[in-house]
Amino acid sequence: MKYIKKILLALVGTLVVNFVFSSCGVLDAVKDRYIPYEIVGIQESEVLVKFVFDAPSATEVWLAGSFNNWSQSKSNPAYPAVPLQQNARVVMKLDPKTGYWVATIPLPPGRYQYKYIVDTSNWQEDPNTPEHVDDGFGGHNSIVMVTMPSGAKEETKEEEPEEPAQ
Repeated sequence: MKYIKKILLALVGTLVVNFVFSSCGVLDAVKDRYIPYEIVGIQESEVLVKFVFDAPSATEVWLAGSFNNWSQSKSNPAYPAVPLQQNARVVMKLDPKTGYWVATIPLPPGRYQYKYIVDTSNWQEDPNTPEHVDDGFGGHNSIVMVTMPSGAKEETKEEEPEEPAQ
């Protein structure tokens, strides 16, 4: 009988703890953490960076930043149809598995500012990135530092040696 009482007390305690944490949002906060960006590969001399953003009620999300001249106009063609340097819009796609918006773009190593544009007009900083700077409009821009992964070589075009003139 003592053993059954201990099991029941443990179960009740677990239920109470789970209820308290879930009602306070603690479990949701842990569940909703995600990596805001990560390096997923190398393409020629650029680093493939995957951006991830949580906007569950959004119907569309774009990624804008110093890498594409803050492109936000629907009249601008979308990447990858044109290079980012030519003001291409970066349209994020909703990942059905995670419910997060994702986009992977190639960037040369460097420091970039960025924001997300939710439903064509709501500019949002990335709350999960560790570094932000003043955006000049009363808000903040998120920062991504892109570095070439250690061990990765930037590809250089090797020229074939010329044959000596005869």
